[in-house]
Amino acid sequence: GQILIIDHGQGWTTLITGLHRVTAQVGDMVRQGDPVGITGAERPNITVELRRNGRPVDIVPLVGLG
Repeated sequence: GQILIIDHGQGWTTLITGLHRVTAQVGDMVRQGDPVGITGAERPNITVELRRNGRPVDIVPLVGLG
């Protein structure tokens, strides 16, 4: 699958893996809700990972579930 990396600035990035096709292009500005890719029909699973300075961040404390 394809991998999309969204740079939020100040060291924050989001990795989206498992995409069949990425529709966003390098340099595109994306907003919440904008489509950025398409999953495959056979494996429609994606993984989303938030990172700070290249290291994975546990999002549970950020969304108040912990």
